[in-house]
Amino acid sequence: MSKKIIMKTAFESPKKQTDCFFSSYDLPSTEKIEQLRTGMFFIENGISHFTKESGIPLFPFYDIVDSGKASIGPHIHDFFEIELILEGEGVETIGGQDYPVARGNVFFINHIVQHRIRKAQTPLKRLMAAFAPSLIDGMFSTHSPLSVFTSHVLTEPFFSRPNKEKTNFILNEKALARVSVIWLQLIRSYFNGKPEYREFFIKNYFSSLLSALLEEYLDAGIDNNAGKTPLQPVINFINTNFQKTINIEMLVSLAGQSKSAVYKNFKKLTGHTLTGYINALKIEKSRELLLTTSLPLARIAEYLNFNSYTYFFRMFKKNCGISPEQYRTRRRELK
Repeated sequence: MSKKIIMKTAFESPKKQTDCFFSSYDLPSTEKIEQLRTGMFFIENGISHFTKESGIPLFPFYDIVDSGKASIGPHIHDFFEIELILEGEGVETIGGQDYPVARGNVFFINHIVQHRIRKAQTPLKRLMAAFAPSLIDGMFSTHSPLSVFTSHVLTEPFFSRPNKEKTNFILNEKALARVSVIWLQLIRSYFNGKPEYREFFIKNYFSSLLSALLEEYLDAGIDNNAGKTPLQPVINFINTNFQKTINIEMLVSLAGQSKSAVYKNFKKLTGHTLTGYINALKIEKSRELLLTTSLPLARIAEYLNFNSYTYFFRMFKKNCGISPEQYRTRRRELK
């Protein structure tokens, strides 16, 4: 049973309301969302994953966090998440950093950081979309020379920030209306679409949503071209896929340079070799998993795609000075 939620807050400024054609959408109730969420995700050792039965690895929804309340506890997941605040104020904690939350805030939350709404000072109404990076890869033809580029571009806001602390930006009223319309249509198709066309419309609306967010992100001036290099796509791709097997030929293609030039320029730019940079990201992620989950060490090594547990152990000790087990034990003793 769904109820009709009037989304005036998404389109109405204190003085005037935009086109009423977009002011109402049939959205599932919050109770229905919670029921569906149970079937979409499972939690293993503190990490949320899409279930195999979920079909399309995407879950867009409308959510309310009541005044004085918090969202679910601090958590991490094996997928990306986008959040748009429609109304209310509060505090969101992302990666240990507190951010004030208000109307128009957009948060890009990747699969590396722990996060939660710490407190809603007034009821927080928000649009959410959780999705696996693989969804983007599958939406474009692998035969297209633009497929890798398109996949990279649409996920750029999750990683390409001049300042790592800037995990969000703010939409003005007109931008909020433009983005909300697409988001609401995506939710409508996701929950109410005709079965024979549902996947087609969902993927198209989702691609449009990411494109619209990226365009507003660029218009907001956050993705500043200062300091950009031909290796930026390589760095962003690695940041997105470091836990997978990365093909060097794909990185060379992204950079548009020879293999030797990529190796040389990457080291000059980052101070790391390609392998060293990837391993540094894996070690950073492993430290988080050691502290926030009860995953066995061998499972962490497997999850981060180290060649073997022995190699993971050796690299961790080289970077941190102690073994993974000692790191987990000592840090927890300090809490």
